Amino acid sequence: MNIGFYLENIDDVEKAKILIKSIKENIKQSCIYIVTKHDVNLSDCTIINDQITAHNDLYFVDKVHAASIFEKTISTPYLWIDIDTIFLKPADQFFNFSKDIAVNPVDIRNIGVLKDHLISDVWETTMKHLKMTSFDHYVTTRVSNEVIHLYYNIGMVYVREHRGLFEKTYQTLTNLFHDQSIYQMIMSNPLYRIFYHQLVFSLYVEKLYDQHIDKLGEYINYPLHLMDKDAKKPHIEDLISIRYDTYLNNHEIPEFLKKTININKSYL
Repeated sequence: MNIGFYLENIDDVEKAKILIKSIKENIKQSCIYIVTKHDVNLSDCTIINDQITAHNDLYFVDKVHAASIFEKTISTPYLWIDIDTIFLKPADQFFNFSKDIAVNPVDIRNIGVLKDHLISDVWETTMKHLKMTSFDHYVTTRVSNEVIHLYYNIGMVYVREHRGLFEKTYQTLTNLFHDQSIYQMIMSNPLYRIFYHQLVFSLYVEKLYDQHIDKLGEYINYPLHLMDKDAKKPHIEDLISIRYDTYLNNHEIPEFLKKTININKSYL
């Protein structure tokens, strides 16, 4: 399986090393790719150097751009992940999905829409641009446990059948941001600026894969930084992979991570 992630900042090289080590130890049948604009020298991986486009007003467009470059470079099956991911146990057997794509719902609702609510203007307008109608199924957020209109986490994506998911998402983000009505909606709400990329991504998951969507699973890509808010916290020993986000900014390194992989907090 081809596994890729985006190295945005040169200061995150140590995060990349930790992720690579955890992949090598826990996913034996893997080839690792890093997409970056920086000149870096890392072992056990292939570096894809390219000019990644960021956006001043819309967050994470550069991450989607990097994913689209990775997607066009490699063959399926592939796994696209965030750099703050750590695999905790052997995981080959868990990436054996029968459907063409596997994703998890978002952890908390953010700009998602509750099942019994009408979709918001920004969702409706974007759906019209993508020539999509209303949905007939829903997802449950992993941490806040809310039933919402489909809305997926872009932090880990398994693709078995290539359909240009990230390229289409990137091109649509770029084009729609020049639409004045959408621009005004996005700029009116800070959360839209942060999560709009995930909205467009989710719509394309649905548009391209329809009912051929698997769930990664509750123990894969678990959000360590949201564990305190999770009423049904999993047992640590059940977790297959975590992402730590800002957790280590405010906490000491958990014992289970110290046992799993040698982490020095000073460079995270």
